Amino acid sequence: MRTSAVPVSRAPAQAPVHDSALTLRFMLAAHRRELQGMGELAQTCELVITVGRLVHALQKERGQAMLHLTLVAVRPADVRSTWAAQVDVAEAAEQALRQQLDDGLAAEAWPLTKPRCLHAVAHALHGLDGLPALRAQLRQARLTADQALDGYGRCIGSLLGVSIEALEGAADPVITHLLVALLNFMQAKELCGQERAHGVRGFAAGAFDDAHRRLMAGLVQAQERSIELFCQHAPAALLARWQALRADELALQRLRALSQGTQPQAPAFAPIWFDVCTARIDAMHELERELALHLAACCRERVTETTQALASLNQASRQYHELSIDRKTAVAYTLVGRPLDAAVNGDAMGDAMARSVLDVLLEQGVRLHEADQALAQARRAQVERRRIEQAKWRLVSQHGLSEAAAHEQLLRMAMNAGMTLLDVAERVLRDPGEA
Repeated sequence: MRTSAVPVSRAPAQAPVHDSALTLRFMLAAHRRELQGMGELAQTCELVITVGRLVHALQKERGQAMLHLTLVAVRPADVRSTWAAQVDVAEAAEQALRQQLDDGLAAEAWPLTKPRCLHAVAHALHGLDGLPALRAQLRQARLTADQALDGYGRCIGSLLGVSIEALEGAADPVITHLLVALLNFMQAKELCGQERAHGVRGFAAGAFDDAHRRLMAGLVQAQERSIELFCQHAPAALLARWQALRADELALQRLRALSQGTQPQAPAFAPIWFDVCTARIDAMHELERELALHLAACCRERVTETTQALASLNQASRQYHELSIDRKTAVAYTLVGRPLDAAVNGDAMGDAMARSVLDVLLEQGVRLHEADQALAQARRAQVERRRIEQAKWRLVSQHGLSEAAAHEQLLRMAMNAGMTLLDVAERVLRDPGEA
């Protein structure tokens, strides 16, 4: 007779217990990299401020060049001397930027180690290399207004590209919001500069034709779009400054209304328009500078906060290594066996360290989620701006249009098709025959 085998009872398998030291090391590494990134971003702000000075000088030089080309027959000595003086200012700002770039490249300073930023700098320097020839042609009156606008526009656009690439990559929500505000404000200011230059040309000619009126209206609309994004992300103090500035734009609005009319305009309005726009752009430049300085200050503040958090984690790591193996096991179970938002009770060292680790993990999770949302919005705005610029320059290269004419054609296509400017730009880039 066969007897059935008695089942052998076995102890339930236990989940392996992992030492939490690796978790701590990765958290420490994350904080060190975050600290490095904030320091790099603070350095980047210095470069952006220097680029901003040169952009502002070139924007003013461009406006003076329009006066030089359009009013030289009426006020030759006046317009030539003011334009020449502004050239000197721009050349000094350019030399300062070149020196900073040269020093940064030699020291391998951030952001001059990022390939995309290096390409953007090379492109901008190539544009700056062509400025002496552009100025020589202006002195000899061998350029049309469209050619001068294109030359300055390409140069300024490439410099703004340096700022965009240099500031790319922040992963902190507060910093990212400031970056979105700064980049859109810089773009709005450049659009103001273009409006100033085209307005000088129209007033000096004594009339704005249909295409010119559409171009001026499109520049105002594009400014408002960039300003809207700036207002969504700017700190309250600077937003209040901007709103106060906008409250004092009566003269600008009246001149804009004149530019949209069909009646002939006196050429004497050209220098008045230039002065009104220049006062506004100068105020915007100061606000832009303050925003960049505020961004740098926030970076330094985050450096301090991250340094303190890193010190706390280092202390927790040292205390963890002093625990007995039993306490390490308890801490490991605490970390892996409880939801991250659960409370940690007790007053033992292991519980205290677990609470510290969980707090850091929670804080990082919230911060990264906010950063992802802000970065997504920032990148959408940047992609939109880049695609429109790419479509514009494709029209320039394929059809021999001026920058202004290409921009006006994109606006006209958008209005005729009832599409957004971005949708039209994508269509041009996808199928150049559409243009």
